[in-house]
Amino acid sequence: MNQSIVAHQVQDHRYRNYDVYFYGDSILIIVTADPEIVTHWITDVEFDVSFRDVVGLDIEWRPNYGQTQNPVATLQLCVGHSCLIFRLLHCHSPIPQSLVTFLDTYTFAGVEIEVDVEKLERDHGLIVSYSVDLRELAATAYEAFGLVYQIRKNAGLKELCSVVLLKEMVKPAHITRSRWDYRFLNEEQVEYACIDAFVCFEIEKRLNTSGYGCNWL
Repeated sequence: MNQSIVAHQVQDHRYRNYDVYFYGDSILIIVTADPEIVTHWITDVEFDVSFRDVVGLDIEWRPNYGQTQNPVATLQLCVGHSCLIFRLLHCHSPIPQSLVTFLDTYTFAGVEIEVDVEKLERDHGLIVSYSVDLRELAATAYEAFGLVYQIRKNAGLKELCSVVLLKEMVKPAHITRSRWDYRFLNEEQVEYACIDAFVCFEIEKRLNTSGYGCNWL
């Protein structure tokens, strides 16, 4: 088993706290719908001297059926080994200005991130000003012309993780298409959401800082 999750007991009802283990990495997760907790997480990130101004980003929403277009339920942000899962649908206060400024200031990395960016703006009025699609970054980094079209059009996060990080992600359909709009996420959902954002962050870091040390073949 290359991934697992451990819940921590906290006295503050405004958030839940977990550790997710993915291969040799331990990621500390905060799950919250409270704007003040979001602001605390952002402040901690910005004061971290290792912060490179790049954030892994992913979103989840209740699966769409028919003509229904369900809004974004959770926003996942990851920097290093710290992950925030913000339950947007259950935030009954105004979205904090700290998050608005954060999304307008830094660069956010993901797969098909333009889709996530458009949906965040449409559903919640949140604007991500700077983003990078990891498929395009990988295609450019490797300069593998025979694979450029495949990477840009078809590669998902699971495939990029396998190729760039040499690690296998588990993405079971019953979690992918689960009820992300529920008031409380279960541990499988938290683990899934965290790893997606963490892998986005790690792929960008590997491609931009490690000399593209991966193997396409």
